[in-house]
Amino acid sequence: MSVEAINISMTLCNLIVLPLFMPLNIAVIWILKTKQEFKSRTAYTIIFAIAVLDCFHMITTFVAGIFNLAPKIVSELFGRYVSCMRNGYLFSIPILEFFLAANRLVIISKFHGCGRGTRLFKIIVFLSASIPIPFLYLLSLIDGKIQFSYHEATYRYTGPAYFETPYIYIRMGLEGTALALYLVTVGVIICQQSVYHMHPLKFSRREVRLLGQALLQSIPVAFTIFIGAFLYTEIWKHGLLFIVWSVTAITIPATHLLILILFNANVRKHLKSLLRKCPHSKVFVTTARKSGSTRSGGHVEVTRIIRTVHK
Repeated sequence: MSVEAINISMTLCNLIVLPLFMPLNIAVIWILKTKQEFKSRTAYTIIFAIAVLDCFHMITTFVAGIFNLAPKIVSELFGRYVSCMRNGYLFSIPILEFFLAANRLVIISKFHGCGRGTRLFKIIVFLSASIPIPFLYLLSLIDGKIQFSYHEATYRYTGPAYFETPYIYIRMGLEGTALALYLVTVGVIICQQSVYHMHPLKFSRREVRLLGQALLQSIPVAFTIFIGAFLYTEIWKHGLLFIVWSVTAITIPATHLLILILFNANVRKHLKSLLRKCPHSKVFVTTARKSGSTRSGGHVEVTRIIRTVHK
C-alpha cells in the first residue's frame, strides 16, 4: 500500500469515528449519570469519567481528519490546542485505567470501604479526569520549550527532559501497573478457590465479566502508549505497525463503548428503552387478558395481544 493510500485511509478513519459513535456515547453518558443503579457504584464513576473523556478524543480524531484534508496552515494554527487536548487525554486515561484495575481487585477481594473514603475516591477520579488537559496547556504557556503540534498525521509533543521523561514513564507505569493488578486479581480468585477447596478451578460469570470488561478496555490504551513511547518519532516508518497503531489509537473510544455495551446488560436495557422513545418509532406492547376461571380446578388461559403504538 502506498503512502498516499495509507494517508487517505487514515483520514477516512479519523472522519467517521465521531459521527458513528458520538451520539451513542452521549446516550451512554446520560444513562450512567441519571440511572440510579449506576450512581452508587464506584466503578461506574470511573467508567463515566472515561466516557466523557472519550468525547474529547473523538473530537480530536475528527479534527485530525480535517487537518489531513485542509492546507497545512490550518494545522499550524490550531494543531497546538487540539494536540494538547489529545495528549491530556492520553495522560488522564492511564490514571483512570489504574483506578479501574484497583477497583476490580477490591471488588474481587470482597473488601468494603467506608462511605467517606468512597466519596474522597470519587473526587480524586473527577480531578484526574479534569486536570491534565488544562494543566498541559498551562505548562506550554509557562515554558515555551513545551510544544504540542500535529505533524506527519499524528499528534506530537516536544519539551525538555523534566517534562518528557515524567510524561512518558508515568503513563507507562500506570498502564503496566493496571495490567499487573489484573494478574494479581486472577491470583486472588485462585487463592480464594483453593481455600474453599474448589476443584477444578472455575471462574464465575461475574468474575469473568468484571475482569474481561476492564482488561479488554485497557489493552488498546496500553498498546497505543507503549508502542508510541518506544518508537515515538520513528513510528511512521514501520508501515503495517503504524497502520495498526494508528487505527487502534483512533478507535479507542469506540472500543471502550462497545465493550461497555457488550458486558453490561443494564446499559443495553436502557439503550433499548431510549431507542423505543425515539420519534416515529413503533413500540410493541404486550398485554395479558385472562379467560376461564380458577374455581373448581378450571384452567386460566392467558392470551397475549400485541398492539402497535405510534409515537
